[in-house]
Amino acid sequence: MDTEFGLETGKSYVVYAMDHVAGRCLDLLVDPGGVLSAPAEMFRLVDGRMSRYWVYSQERIPRLGLATDVTLSLWGYPEYVESNDYRMGLIDGREEDLKVFRAYRDAMDLEFPAPAVEVAAVAIDEQWIQCPSCSDAWESVSRDGMVKCPSCSAVVLNPRYADRWPTMPA
Repeated sequence: MDTEFGLETGKSYVVYAMDHVAGRCLDLLVDPGGVLSAPAEMFRLVDGRMSRYWVYSQERIPRLGLATDVTLSLWGYPEYVESNDYRMGLIDGREEDLKVFRAYRDAMDLEFPAPAVEVAAVAIDEQWIQCPSCSDAWESVSRDGMVKCPSCSAVVLNPRYADRWPTMPA
């Protein structure tokens, strides 16, 4: 475990937002303790897909004592990208901002299949799927990589997920 950031070597982390300023990239991550920013150099990219919840923005930051400003580039969900006050609220642990973060985290965590998840739900018909853990069935039209059982909270692969990258016609 890295003592400065509390990250485990060899563990996969989902990036929920990303900052780039002055040649340094910081990834906003979640760990068992909450929201965490850590340098991108600490990680090896495993899956380069970006969340459908992400937007992009730039901010100019004045550099005291220097002739030019610095550009802060931001990728992430709208609240993170659009509001410095929101980002400071995450750092400070402001509950209303953490609630927004957790909602996006929960949605992004299901977006793509996680390598550690090997069990899939069963498609019963076009709208219903069944949990392999508790056998409960529920209505779901989700096309995300994973689904969460509403009865037992098991996260399993979505049988309707199609891993297709968009391509331009020839």
